[in-house]
Formats: sequence, structure tokens, C-alpha cells
Amino acid sequence: VVDRVARGRFSQYFLVLNRKTIWKIILLSVGRYGIFFLQFVILISIFNPELAVFTIFSGIAWIFLVRSVLPSLFGGVGLREASALFFFQNIVTDSLSVVFPVFVLWILNTAIPSLIGSVLLWKFKTHNSEDSHNIA
Repeated sequence: VVDRVARGRFSQYFLVLNRKTIWKIILLSVGRYGIFFLQFVILISIFNPELAVFTIFSGIAWIFLVRSVLPSLFGGVGLREASALFFFQNIVTDSLSVVFPVFVLWILNTAIPSLIGSVLLWKFKTHNSEDSHNIA
């Protein structure tokens, strides 16, 4: 019964959205995958130039699938690396040449934006807390 209610709420959410909003969500999702895909192709090609294009594409699809399906614990640190190692372990000789590009992607797409956001949020909170003390 709970599952049916939850599923009903989920589907109700999409019934409320108009087609334009749904297409925006789909395009943003495809764009997100496209950016991840391009970044990973560039990085994995730099560190593993001997890999076939089809192998790289398959590995990227596998990693993105695992990252999307499995729950995100601790921000997903290690999950991408583990799935990349699992996929490429019999294909490459040096596991570091697979883990390093995935780690660089994590730094570029998660660590740096989080750090920037934290600094901006901290500045915003300290600025607003100073203003709230000046209220007469």
C-alpha cells in the first residue's frame, strides 16, 4: 500500500509539470551525461591511448549506470573508481591509469564546485549575520 501511494505521488508530480518543463529536464539530463561522457573520453584517452573507442564508450556507460543506480554514500567517493576498475580490470595493465582519470573527474565535477559553493555560502552567511546585528 505504501509503495502504491509513493508511486502515485511520484507520477502525480509529473502530471503537474507541463511538456516544456519535462523537455527541459530531459535535455538537462542528456546534457549532464554528454558533459560527463566528453570529459571521461578525453581523460581516459590521455591515460590509455591504446583503448578502442567502443571499449571507452562501454566503460563510460557502465560507470554512469553504476553511479546512477547505486545509492550515493559519502558523496559517491570510491564508487566510480570501483566501477571503473571492475569494468577495465581485464583490459588495462595499470589500474592507476583508470582510477586517476575518474578521480580527476570527481575533483573537477564535485570537489571544486563544492569548495567554491562552501566559500560563497560562508561569505553569504557571514554577510547576512552582520546585517542582522545592525537592525535597529
